[in-house]
Amino acid sequence: MFDSGRSYLKVIQYIRQQLICEQLRMGNKLPTERELSEILGLSRNSIREALRTMENMGIIESRQGSGNYLTGNFEKSFTTSLSMMVLMKQVSYLEINQLRRSIELQSLILAMKRITDDELTTIGKILTEMEHSQANAETVSDKKFHDAIIAASGNELMVNLMQALSATCEEVMEVLEHLLDQGLEDQKHLLMESRRQIYESLFHKNLSLGIESVNTHYDILDSGLNNHHSLANG
Repeated sequence: MFDSGRSYLKVIQYIRQQLICEQLRMGNKLPTERELSEILGLSRNSIREALRTMENMGIIESRQGSGNYLTGNFEKSFTTSLSMMVLMKQVSYLEINQLRRSIELQSLILAMKRITDDELTTIGKILTEMEHSQANAETVSDKKFHDAIIAASGNELMVNLMQALSATCEEVMEVLEHLLDQGLEDQKHLLMESRRQIYESLFHKNLSLGIESVNTHYDILDSGLNNHHSLANG
């Protein structure tokens, strides 16, 4: 009987050392199960279980017929953990949205300093697409809009965090869009206007307008989340 937890830690420590010594880099293929077994003095079953745990965490990716590669896809494990935290009522969608607001505000500050003409053009096209999209396509366009702003910050950590947060909120955001379609036309108009103002703030490098517009946008979403929570709980 092998201790999979201890095996996992031993394999992780080996990979850490290889990264520190620059013997491994992102995207590199790991040694085979047999090689790891010989290097670490563990059984093949222990190595296989450890690798499976690491794949679930997003550290590596197993490619059929090719081997295991170091990918660092931590968004996957963070999304899973966050979803479980919501289901276990350790965090709420409102708290997640508050974190999204904070990330977008900081992203806007960074993007204001470094955004390129191409990135501005992309955001402008997404905005135009959203203004002319059908109601059921607006959620997709909205995600593209916010993702483009976060990407313009140049901060990969914020990009990955926002992806995980947005994936966790995806279902409830679709519910909010549905509620807006059912009669909250004023709120929907204000959301669209706040997006236009966010774009304008980036175009004109107007930070105060950008901060005000992001806060307006998330205030509307927070209000919708509170209303959804009230309806869901009778």
